[in-house]
Amino acid sequence: MAPIYCVAGDCATEDYAKAEALAELLMSSLPKAECSLLPQLPADWEAFGAAKARALGVPLSQPLVWTGAGAPVGGLAEFEAECARKYNLHLQSMPTSAWTKIARETLAHQKLLAAGPQADEATGATGAERGRFASEKLREGNARVVAGTSAPRPALGGVEATVVTLGPVGGAAALGQLLDVAADALFVVPCTATGVDELTVGNAEYGAVALAAKALWIVGAPSEALTLAVSGAKAHAKCDDHPLPPAEAEILERMLPAAARALAVAPPDASAEEVEAIVLDEWVRTSSDELLECSAVLAELKAAKGLDLVRCVVGAGGKLRYV
Repeated sequence: MAPIYCVAGDCATEDYAKAEALAELLMSSLPKAECSLLPQLPADWEAFGAAKARALGVPLSQPLVWTGAGAPVGGLAEFEAECARKYNLHLQSMPTSAWTKIARETLAHQKLLAAGPQADEATGATGAERGRFASEKLREGNARVVAGTSAPRPALGGVEATVVTLGPVGGAAALGQLLDVAADALFVVPCTATGVDELTVGNAEYGAVALAAKALWIVGAPSEALTLAVSGAKAHAKCDDHPLPPAEAEILERMLPAAARALAVAPPDASAEEVEAIVLDEWVRTSSDELLECSAVLAELKAAKGLDLVRCVVGAGGKLRYV
């Protein structure tokens, strides 16, 4: 598996400039490698870094580096040591003035991004309002698709929404068709069959912070894992559990609490299809809550009204059902 690292730090510092340069060297040297770069303005770094360090269970360092799987690497020294040991990669020696210049340029760029347009010409919205506006436009797009009046629109400007998918929803192209928008308006984060994990959290944070997506969508769809969870929950309720293959047992262990809660409130005369829909709704809600519980960064953004959260399920004909 290609190495995946997340690099965050105070963008005005030389140490962050070095860590970012090392990540870029890694990506250029190993074509399949991927690194997420999360430069923070000095005023934002303390809160962001402290929240992420708490989530990783490590003391705060600047910069802060962790793997896509959520394993802490450490600061600049530890990142340099890991790249040297694992990949035989080393930073090019440069005078301090060169790193200072890079840090100044990075700071200026981040300030420009943070300022954004004074008012978006198409929306008249700034800040947190852009998240709600983007979500409304995506809702309208799905309504057009369902009505057969699709008229795909370009992105409003950059990435509009981070979309975390549960089940076979598809990538950016498929979701773009579902929401009647250009694929580059969406940053898609697919979950495994067991739902939200550390890689999901890291990628969702990247969408919200580095890509400045102001909307976070959690989108579910029927899947084999869902069917397994429903049958497993029914068997568990009757004390009729049976041994399962390890992969299926892991899926059932993760989904069973949500499935059991859903079955407890399902009408006695509900059809099998209706029961699966009730379980899927609860699984989307549970996964959304888990994502925010695992990410102090996303939770703080939402609490500060800087992130618009939408939970939905793909139904018949591609119609979204909002949970």
